Amino acid sequence: MPITPNPDGSITWTGTVVFTGATEPLSTGVATLTLTPSGGLSNLPALVNGEPGMPPTFRSVIVNQIPYGTTPPASTATLVSPGGPGTASVYDLTLYVNAGQPGPAGSNATVLAAGDVVAAGIVDGWTLIYNAAQSKLVAAPPKRIIGPFASAALTPYTGNAGSATLATVGIPAQPWAWRPRVHGHLYTVGTPNTHIDAVVRVGDPASGDIVGMGLGLTGTTIAVVTVGPHFAAPVTGTSSYGQVAAGATATLSLLATQTAATTDTWQVLVAGGQFLVDVVPS
Repeated sequence: MPITPNPDGSITWTGTVVFTGATEPLSTGVATLTLTPSGGLSNLPALVNGEPGMPPTFRSVIVNQIPYGTTPPASTATLVSPGGPGTASVYDLTLYVNAGQPGPAGSNATVLAAGDVVAAGIVDGWTLIYNAAQSKLVAAPPKRIIGPFASAALTPYTGNAGSATLATVGIPAQPWAWRPRVHGHLYTVGTPNTHIDAVVRVGDPASGDIVGMGLGLTGTTIAVVTVGPHFAAPVTGTSSYGQVAAGATATLSLLATQTAATTDTWQVLVAGGQFLVDVVPS
């Protein structure tokens, strides 16, 4: 018997194989097989090209950079899902690429030695600022708020003068022009006829520019006068009112002023008062 079933489920066939000439198997690589066991014929269908499968997809692509001049490891594609009819296979892809060739060393090793930097006179804490006139970076002190500078305890006052100096704060010279930002508080007491305010002047305590003010109350009750920034003239981009020039020292004076038409006695109490100044670049 030419076809014999085997115990393991396979089949053994013994017979003759005939390649029909219809498909020119030697030139096309495709053949029709005719199996001829004793007593009959059996045909296998001709082999034909199948439909193109779907291209694979990549779930992730990881690119690893390795040093220039070294041999990269082989890239790997790890199968995640084999896919099936109408379903693309899925892979994770890992690639290795070389870093680019290093460029030549620069002409200078430090920023301060660069041709477009003027570092003359630089000291600790300075920074580089672009100077349009020179088309270079120039070393300069940074413009930043400095302070607060605080006075000692306020000087108490009792009398009937029009004003009294309560405290002064000296500010050292700065490398740029600036204006003061003042704040503070004081305690006053008077009579029903008195009204006591606070004024801050820069420079001369009698005629210097007014850069701060605090408004008081009329009467005998102890009043808290809060001092804040106040300029007695407009401050614009070109104005110099209240401004301290670069390189100049400055003294700021806190004064109490009695503004009512009276000669009654009034007081400034020493307890709890303070006068502070911030330096603000202008």
